[in-house]
Amino acid sequence: MTHPLSQLYYLDQALLRIERKMAQTPGSLDEIALEEKKLVEDEKRRREELEELGKLIRKMEREGDDIRERIRRGKEKMKELMPVHAAEILQRETGNFEANLEALELEILENMEILESSEREVQLRQQSVAARKIELERESANLRKENDEYSSDRDRMAEQRERFLSELDLGLRRRYMSIFKGLGYTSIAAVGEGACMGCGARLTPQRAVDIQEGGELGSCQGCGRLLIGVEA
Repeated sequence: MTHPLSQLYYLDQALLRIERKMAQTPGSLDEIALEEKKLVEDEKRRREELEELGKLIRKMEREGDDIRERIRRGKEKMKELMPVHAAEILQRETGNFEANLEALELEILENMEILESSEREVQLRQQSVAARKIELERESANLRKENDEYSSDRDRMAEQRERFLSELDLGLRRRYMSIFKGLGYTSIAAVGEGACMGCGARLTPQRAVDIQEGGELGSCQGCGRLLIGVEA
């Protein structure tokens, strides 16, 4: 047999679940916003890295142009009439420039390969990021929609609860509200397997039967909750 307070018990349990769900929503939205921010920052960092590598390659290409110009000038001078030993020195210098240029061109090629590979990776990453952003926006919208639905349900149940309390016996209402100040929506607990389902405190077998089967209202000696029998 159930006690008349069972309706209030179920309303309180439902409101408690809704408020817990609603309390999780801001944290979930914050996590989504944080992930979106991280995606944007990561994408920006990768782009900056590519820009820096591009600047390095352009700088090396300018250095290469400068070396080529020196080689050209050196070869022009060697065509002019000059002492043999001066031509040999100039030829050695030109040879060094050519060796430096070859090494520089090789390094430029390696960096260009890295740049091309990084650009392909960034493009793929951008596609992935764009898809994840859409997914996060959808999750955020769903969370807000669920929260609105929870809010509507909470208001409806709160109204039912207030109506039920207004019709409750004055003495019982005062007793409940006194406990509610400290325990909120957990002020009423069901009795299950001979114990308070709120704190686990054991009842005497007879008292448990009186509450569960006799429909009596009890009080937990452990936590002070009102105890009722509810249908399994």
